[in-house]
Amino acid sequence: MNEQNDPLAKIQAGLQASINAAITPGSLAAPTPHGEHPDAIRPKDIKWAALKEEVKAASAAGEWDKALKLMLEMSNNDRHPEAFMARVQSAWLVVKIPAPVTDVTLVLFDLLASLEANHPAAGGVAALANLMAMHRTPDHPQRELAQMQAQQMWPMAAKIMGINPDDNAAFEAWRSEEQLDDPNAFIPRVMGMLERMGPEVWWIDRERIQAEMMQGE
Repeated sequence: MNEQNDPLAKIQAGLQASINAAITPGSLAAPTPHGEHPDAIRPKDIKWAALKEEVKAASAAGEWDKALKLMLEMSNNDRHPEAFMARVQSAWLVVKIPAPVTDVTLVLFDLLASLEANHPAAGGVAALANLMAMHRTPDHPQRELAQMQAQQMWPMAAKIMGINPDDNAAFEAWRSEEQLDDPNAFIPRVMGMLERMGPEVWWIDRERIQAEMMQGE
């Protein structure tokens, strides 16, 4: 795939910018200026509306990889009020489907970089990324790179929560309090947070995805 058209490559290129200019869920979910609706027929929104319909069509067809690719493209459009919704749904989907480990860490990294200060999902997103980096597609040639990226998310999450990652005592106390070493505690919590952070009506069929993943186990 041409790197210029690869949404994952675009995410990688924009990660540092996302860290330096964190985006809050509130601001991204806010109405556009002058009362314009996100799906209003304006030149800059025509493509967005089309992409959103493509996501829904891909979901209806059970084409989850395609739906993920489309939402990654949408998540790069930081100026759109629904960009955060695309990131949240991408994060939920990339964990649920058998996406490669590099996709998982890139998507979760990008979501973490978007969270506002003291966001309760920060630690769980970092913990989930590190867990997935250890177990998802273990034979992937870039697994070590994905694991390194996941490790970088620990200090990012700590800073979001106002904790100095270099203060080992404070850092470990936070991890312990949040139960970030216990997958049985943090996985359902962070996945539940993602579901609550998403749009009122999701663009992908979560129930169908859950059912298909259970059948494949």
